[in-house]
Amino acid sequence: MNNSQTVESNSASQQPLLDRLLEGKDEDFKRKVWDYVQLTELSPDDPAIIMAILTGNLAFMLEDAPASFDRLFREWAGEIQRALHLAEKLVVERQKSAIADAAKELIHQQESNHAKRLFSAIIPAAGVLLGALGIGCFIGLMVPPFLEGGYAGQVNLTQKDADALRWAQSSEGEFARKLMDWNRGYLDTKACAKDVQALQVTLKFNSRTAISGFCFLWIVPPNQRKFAD
Repeated sequence: MNNSQTVESNSASQQPLLDRLLEGKDEDFKRKVWDYVQLTELSPDDPAIIMAILTGNLAFMLEDAPASFDRLFREWAGEIQRALHLAEKLVVERQKSAIADAAKELIHQQESNHAKRLFSAIIPAAGVLLGALGIGCFIGLMVPPFLEGGYAGQVNLTQKDADALRWAQSSEGEFARKLMDWNRGYLDTKACAKDVQALQVTLKFNSRTAISGFCFLWIVPPNQRKFAD
């Protein structure tokens, strides 16, 4: 009995962390996640992927997230990865097991609890993850610099970066992303402003009339638009 339990335990510990986090998800979602991992060339056990799943951001990034948010995520993930490469493997593997259990419990809570209760559920699991990353970064900084040819740089998010991440997850940020998607190639190239000038349309705002600086935009997805012909 003990030998059987040992084999099962070893098999579970050798299972990729990402597979454990995706247990219970539909096949389409799993495929998108693995496509994203291959596209970004990140390891399936990369802490950046774990953080994205914990905070509910992975689905957001899989749907053509704005380039600025994606670039910020890549830079942040790269800094964490370089710091963790300096840590001892044994410590990191033990931390991964604890992170996987916390992440699995969090995902279960996300699917069953009300949205307003979700934020309070995220805090403990996110704290476990951030604590693990902090320990890994501390160990990395304690490794003699000659092992990697120099000191590891400290990873810090500015208040501006934190505000941008919070806004991107808000309802306003979500709607802004949808507006960019619905008007891609029309708003970002300012072609909409040229159409306003060509049609000689004015905009009445309070007691003033604007003749430029505004656009016609799609505010609903393509399947909800109505046309005259």
